[in-house]
Amino acid sequence: MKKQFLVSAFFLFLGTVVAGFSIAQNPDSSGLIQRVISSEITGQDYRLFVVMPENLSSTSAAVYDVVYVLDINSEDSTQLVQFQRAFTQLPDIPDFILVGVGFASDEEHRGLRTAHFSPSNDEEIDREILALLPSLSASENVQNWQSGGAREFARVMKSEIVPYLENNFSASGSDTVMGASLAGLFLSMILLEQPEIFDNYVITSPSTWWNDFELFENTGSLHSENLKGKVYLSVGGLENSEMLESYNRLSNVLEENDSTNLMFKSEVIEDQTHLSVIPISYMNGLSYIFSSSTD
Repeated sequence: MKKQFLVSAFFLFLGTVVAGFSIAQNPDSSGLIQRVISSEITGQDYRLFVVMPENLSSTSAAVYDVVYVLDINSEDSTQLVQFQRAFTQLPDIPDFILVGVGFASDEEHRGLRTAHFSPSNDEEIDREILALLPSLSASENVQNWQSGGAREFARVMKSEIVPYLENNFSASGSDTVMGASLAGLFLSMILLEQPEIFDNYVITSPSTWWNDFELFENTGSLHSENLKGKVYLSVGGLENSEMLESYNRLSNVLEENDSTNLMFKSEVIEDQTHLSVIPISYMNGLSYIFSSSTD
């Protein structure tokens, strides 16, 4: 089956979904704060798109949970403010800081996302990307798009990006992260290998098919006591068999390594595709994360 590795715009259908929250105004990016982080680990520049709560407390001691969403480019970022404002209108949803994480270059986004979110090299996919985006092959940074850099990027998130938010914004230290497709693969890897990096995970349509599902080769060594917090996992019912198997394998691993410290929910969202399922999953996932339910 054709591998779905170029999906990046999870806000493609967001306008339709957000309309259900009765937001009358047009998308407004005036509340968007942009920062660029230069990584000493990868030598790459990363863009952070930060949305603070609409009604910031005047108390200097006020802090907010942080929700990171991976794989964001400039076009996606224009919807971040609307998404956060709409979502916090729901009952029992607290104010939170929303942070989109992307790359400094929109033109190089597709190549960089594959390199950063994949746990091992796949030369076939590298060739496919360069064939689809021939301008990348002429760049002096072509080596940056070789797949297999996920563990380095995990270090960037843990040692550079998360501490930057905690040091420069009113962050509580409780972090949720969301990612779909290849970003879902990346989060699956972190969850299985370094679950302590984030407190909660929203993983949608994870591409764990990568290199013949190699991510699951060592799951027997997973220590259940390291799994804690909440995990929400989803997939679209209309996705191809490869994506459905990716979802099922991760769901089974989490169920087999059940922990008293882990609250886990998985669902197949019927009548949704690889793209349309993303905004629905993110809202369902955050609702689960912020709920008091232990189911």
